[in-house]
Amino acid sequence: CVTCTMATFFFLALTGFRPQFNGVSTLYALAFAAICLVSQYTGIAIYRYADIVGSGIVRGCASQVLNCFAAVWLFSETITGIALLRVACKMAATVLVFSQMKQVKTHRTTPLGWLISVAMVVNGIASTALGKYYATDPRVVDDSSYCMLTNIFCLAVSLVVALASQRGNVSKCVAEVCSIRPKQYIYIAINTLTSNLTTLLTLSILSRGDIIFHTPLSGAISFIGTQIIAVCFEKEKLMIWPVIFSLAAIILSFWG
Repeated sequence: CVTCTMATFFFLALTGFRPQFNGVSTLYALAFAAICLVSQYTGIAIYRYADIVGSGIVRGCASQVLNCFAAVWLFSETITGIALLRVACKMAATVLVFSQMKQVKTHRTTPLGWLISVAMVVNGIASTALGKYYATDPRVVDDSSYCMLTNIFCLAVSLVVALASQRGNVSKCVAEVCSIRPKQYIYIAINTLTSNLTTLLTLSILSRGDIIFHTPLSGAISFIGTQIIAVCFEKEKLMIWPVIFSLAAIILSFWG
C-alpha cells in the first residue's frame, strides 16, 4: 500500500498534477495492474514453495528465451546474431547472480513451486507484450497518467487485501503503516523511484525498438540500478561478473 501510494503521487507530479485519461488508457492500466498484482503475489509465494536459486535461474533464462519467441510470433520481429548475443549475456548474468545466492536458506521446489514459476514467466511475457501494444497504440494519451492509474488500481486491491487480512480492522492496518521506521520509508521511496523510472524507460524503449532489443536491455539496466542501490545504501558486496555481463548486454544493445 505504501509503495503504491508513493508511486501514485510520483506519477501525479510527473503529469504536472493534470493527469489525462481516456477509455483505452484505462483498459490498458487495468490490465497492467492485474499483471503487477500477479507478479507481486507470486513473487511472495515462490519463497514458500520453490528453491530460490534453481527456480530463479530457470525463470530468468526462460523469460529471456520465451520473450524472443513472443516477439517473433506476436510482432513478427527478426532475431539477429547480435540479439542472441545480448540475450546470452543477460542469461549469463542471471545464472551468476543466483549462483552467488547459494548461502540463502531454501528448500526443494515443489510441484506447486514449479507451477508458480511458470505463472511468473508467463506473467512477465504478458507484461512485455502489453507494454509493446500500449507503447505503439496511437489512441493512448500520457505515459505518466497511465502509470498513475495503474498504481491506483493496485492500491485499491492492496487495501482490500490488507483489510481482509486484518478482518476489517482499520486500526491494525494503520498501526502497521505507522510501525514502519523512517529509514524504511527512505528505502521504500528509493526503490519506488527506481522502479517507476524503469517503467517509464521500458515504455520509451518499447515505443522505439523491438521486444528483442528491450528484454535484455531493460533487465540489464534494472539489475545495475539495483546493484548501485545495494552497494551505496545497504553496503552489500558488488556482484562483479553479473555486472560485467549486464554491461555487455547494454553495449550490444547499441551495436548492430
